[in-house]
Amino acid sequence: MLRGESIGSALTSARHSAIGHSSDFHRAVFEHAMDGVLLTAPDGQIFAANPSACRLLGRTEAQICTAGRDGVVDPSSPQLQQFLIERRRHGSARGELVLVRGDGARFPAEVSSEQFLDASGELRTILMFRDISRAKASEQALSESQALLSAIVNSTDDLVWSVDPGDFSLQWCNDAFRDHFARHRSIRVEPGMRLEDIITDRGIIDRWQSYFRTALRQQSFSIEYSALFGNRFLLLNMHTIRRGVERSASRYLARTSPIASRPSRSCAKARGGTVRW
Repeated sequence: MLRGESIGSALTSARHSAIGHSSDFHRAVFEHAMDGVLLTAPDGQIFAANPSACRLLGRTEAQICTAGRDGVVDPSSPQLQQFLIERRRHGSARGELVLVRGDGARFPAEVSSEQFLDASGELRTILMFRDISRAKASEQALSESQALLSAIVNSTDDLVWSVDPGDFSLQWCNDAFRDHFARHRSIRVEPGMRLEDIITDRGIIDRWQSYFRTALRQQSFSIEYSALFGNRFLLLNMHTIRRGVERSASRYLARTSPIASRPSRSCAKARGGTVRW
C-alpha cells in the first residue's frame, strides 16, 4: 500500500488521467460544484474528489482516494447493490446511499453516477452526491406530526372530512365519518367519491353544494341541521384550507358535532350577519 509522498504522486497521476484532458469549463465545474463529485472506476477506485466532496466527507482528497468506494460508501446501504447493477447495465444510476465521513459518522446522500470513457479509452465513472440529512429529518418530523394529527382527529366522535373545492368530491375523512355511513347507509366511503355517490336525494345534494359554495365565498361557515340518520341535530362547521398565498381554496375542511337538544330554529352563521335557512 502506498504511503507518504508516493500517495501524492499516485494521486496526481491518476487525477491527471481522469480530468487532465478536460476543458477549462469542465474543470471549473468539477472544482466549484456545490455537490460532491468523485471520479472513480467501476471497481471502486477513486481517482479524484472535488472540494465539496472533501467537505461533505470530512476528508482530504488523498484520504478519499485511499479509502476507495468501500471506505466512503457504507456497504450495508440497502440500495448499494441495485445501484451498482443498474449503472453497469444502463451506464447510469440514481439512488440513495449511506456515506461515511472521516470520523465514522454516517449520513444519507442522494447519489447519481454515470459511466464514460476517458482519453485513454478506460472505463471511468463520475459520482455526484449531496447530503440529505436535513431533508430526511424534516420528512421524519412531518410524518410524526401527521401521525399525531391523524390520531387526534380519529379519536373524536365528531365527523371530520375534507372535499375538493372544484367538484366537492371527498378527499379525506376520519374514522367517525366512515363509521357513520357504514352503520347508517351501509356505504363504504372512499376518497374521490362525489356527493352523488353518497346521497341520492337531489335536493339534499343541491343544499350541500350551496353550503360548500358559501364556505368558499366566506372562508368559514356554520349551520345547525337535522341529520339524515339517527334523528340527531348536528352543528356543521366548514373552513377553507389554503395553500401558500393562493386565493382559491385547495380544499374544504368540514366538521359536525352533535347538538344536545333540538334547536328552536336552524340558521347559518356567516360573517356580517345571519342567513336563515
